[in-house]
Amino acid sequence: MRQRVSKVAGPLVRRCADLGYGNFTGTEFCLTAGNSNEQATNCLTNPYNGNSIGGKDLGDRANTLGRKSRVKLTQNGVTHLTAMRGSAYRVSVEPNVNPFRGGTAISSAIALAPLFRGKVLPYKAKAYLGRWILAEHATINADNFNPLVGAIVALGLANRDLIQLCITKLEEMRLTASYDKRQLHDAALLILNVPEIQVLVHPTEVGRCLSVLRSSADATVDANLRVAALYIKMLPTGLVQKEELGSVISIIVSTHRTVRKQMTLVDCASANVLINAAWAYINAIGDGWYNDVHGKQIREYMERIVIPETELHVNVFTATQITELISFMAYAGLNTHTHVLEVCSERFVRDVAQFSVSNILAFHTALMRLGYRHDRAIMTLIVTLTRREQSIDSVDHVICLLEIMYGVGINSECMYQFVSEQLMQLGHKVGRRHCEKLAQLFARSGNKLYSLLNPSALQVLDRLRAKYVIKLR
Repeated sequence: MRQRVSKVAGPLVRRCADLGYGNFTGTEFCLTAGNSNEQATNCLTNPYNGNSIGGKDLGDRANTLGRKSRVKLTQNGVTHLTAMRGSAYRVSVEPNVNPFRGGTAISSAIALAPLFRGKVLPYKAKAYLGRWILAEHATINADNFNPLVGAIVALGLANRDLIQLCITKLEEMRLTASYDKRQLHDAALLILNVPEIQVLVHPTEVGRCLSVLRSSADATVDANLRVAALYIKMLPTGLVQKEELGSVISIIVSTHRTVRKQMTLVDCASANVLINAAWAYINAIGDGWYNDVHGKQIREYMERIVIPETELHVNVFTATQITELISFMAYAGLNTHTHVLEVCSERFVRDVAQFSVSNILAFHTALMRLGYRHDRAIMTLIVTLTRREQSIDSVDHVICLLEIMYGVGINSECMYQFVSEQLMQLGHKVGRRHCEKLAQLFARSGNKLYSLLNPSALQVLDRLRAKYVIKLR
């Protein structure tokens, strides 16, 4: 793994003119004595000798390089940092020297963010960079605030102090009339999308940040979609109310009232976000959602816009997006024309390799609830699942498959043999909850499903019946 990372990161670092504190050699990272590019802004070095940092952070500096180190203090105030390869580097112990040659910690974080995209910054490097950003909080302004927030999120630097600093600066800039409100809106979204932000800071601080979003009435459609995705995550925490989610959905659906002639992947992803938001809102409202004001808007928009667009551009949607759309149509009980389901089923038959096992089962469950039967799709289901190696690794998937077989009326000996084998392999994972579901399913089918399983699977069920004292037949 280290060799693969070094092969990728080595050329990347050597090509970058802004990164001048060392280079990769094999699987190790070596410090350089200096850098010919004096304009480097994110070089973690001291201007006196090219490779020194504050004495209290010597261990942090060594850990940022991913190397084991040994630190020796001398009487003349100089420390020799000895690395694994035996090379010694002179390091200053003066604590008040800014280690970012030619720049600041803020500019360094902004420059490092694209380089570490998809990578993990070492823990002590995060703490080191975060402390210097806090020390330079007075230099945060309207020009670097949004890039800094993006860098903090991208590099994983978010902690309690940095988040509180960002929220405080956000409120200060909110009172500044010259600051772009859309940039303020984007910065608030970045802050609120920090993982587990409600754990990092007090809910009151999160509420201060949410108030910025609520005050942005002129946000774009894309921004409102991101707000909807954020509200979906925060709805269970109680920081966001269902009425607020419904209001955002109403703003989104009111901006698009006609079917487009051409859709792109971005449009499909936007429709998918809207479907997820509508699903969360319906779950929060419960029964009678179609009598709600926002519920009526959702129903009308889905039936007049989304479903016709799906029929016209079914080949543009991904397998997951089609599955979620069909599942939402079944869950919400939307008025769906047969030819729309036929087009989606034909797409499933043609591109079944793009569907995961979860998507396959969810797709056929939705068709079953909508009362639609497509013989080619059923045949594809039988052939695909029985030919995939280790296709099912969940007891819930086995139960879902049995429900599809009973609801659709699949009488395939090959399929029953497949289900029996899966039950034998997953018998040790079956719990009381699964046994209760199986008992209800067998009772609804009049024990027809039970009798079609092979003897080995029946033995597994007998052991489960004795273990949980549940009548399975």
